[in-house]
Formats: sequence, C-alpha cells, structure tokens
Amino acid sequence: MNYLGNCHDFFSLSLPPAERMFQKRRNRFELLDEHVRFGVNFFATSQEIVSGWRLMGEETTDFEDARKAFVEERERFNAEKKGLQWRVSDAKRKLEQEKQVNIQKQKDWELACERTNAEMQSQREAINEYVDRIDKLEMLVKQKVSECEAAERLLEEKAFECQASELLVEEMSADCKWLLSRAVPLLADRIVNSPELATYMFELGQAGYNSGRKDGYS
Repeated sequence: MNYLGNCHDFFSLSLPPAERMFQKRRNRFELLDEHVRFGVNFFATSQEIVSGWRLMGEETTDFEDARKAFVEERERFNAEKKGLQWRVSDAKRKLEQEKQVNIQKQKDWELACERTNAEMQSQREAINEYVDRIDKLEMLVKQKVSECEAAERLLEEKAFECQASELLVEEMSADCKWLLSRAVPLLADRIVNSPELATYMFELGQAGYNSGRKDGYS
C-alpha cells in the first residue's frame, strides 16, 4: 500500500463493477470535491461522535455521581423510614396505651358521674324535704305569729280590762273603806236611833205580850 497505483486498484476493486463504471465516467474534480466533502462530513461526524462520547462520559460520570447520591439518599431514606416506622410503631403503641388509659378514665368518670348524680339526687331530695319542712315551718310561724298577734291583742284587752278592774277595785275598795269608816256607823246609829225601829220593837213586844197572854204565858 506504499504505492498510489496499488491504493487506487484496492479502492477500485472494493467497489461493485457498476459503481466503478459510474465513478470512471465522473469528473475527477467532482470526485475530489465529493471526497473532500465526505471527508469533512466524516470528520464532523467523528467530532460529533467524540464529543458525544465525551459528553456521554461526563454524563456517565454525572450519572454515577447521581446514582451514588441516589443510593446514599435511598439508604438515608430507608434509615429514616425505619426510624419513622419505629416511631410510628412506638406512637401506635403509646396511642393504644393512651386509649386504654382513656377508656379506664372514661369508665372512672362515668362511675364518678353516676355517684355524683346519685349524691346530687339524694341532696336534691333532702333539699326538697328541707324546703317542704321550711314551708311548713313558715306556715307554722305565720300561724304562731297570728296567734301571738291575737294573744297580744287579747293581752292588751285583758290589760285594759285589768286596768278597768283595778280602777273598779280601787273604787270599790274606796267605797268599802268609806262604808266601814263612815256609812256603817252612820247606818247603825241611824237604825238604833230610828223612831220607826222603836215603834217596831214596841209593837213586836206588844204582840208577844198579847200572844203570851192569850196562850196563858206558857
């Protein structure tokens, strides 16, 4: 392949006969231009392929870096997921315990409410009894007040009567004292010194005398 003729024959024989006949009829300058154009296109294509491989390599490196970062991120996510699952499990366990505690508290609260309601009902009934007793006592007090007022009025009347009786007694006592001190002696003296009494006694003695004489003075 050190000689141009050999190269020419090699490339000529590498083509089909029809293609060789077609290429022989073409202008050499057109072939050179086409060769140059093909060469340029090939070089451009090669550059694009190289650039693509270079970019592919860079992208591969970026992809590997991204894959490593993704793997690390996935491992960290899995670790966080496990931690989160553990925390969720722990939270569920605590929630279940809290539910049980709340259920027990609910039962205790219901029992306390029932006991409180029973106590309040008992107190309400006791209060109602007290209210009834207070009403009865108020009615009794009103009745006693009325009786006391009536008794006070009666006492006032009796006091007026007593005052009147005392005045009457004082007057009667004064009259009795006057009778004993003045009237009785005057009456006795009036009776003893009365001519009517002397006449009556004389007539009485005369009647006795006449009666005795009639009966023989027996």
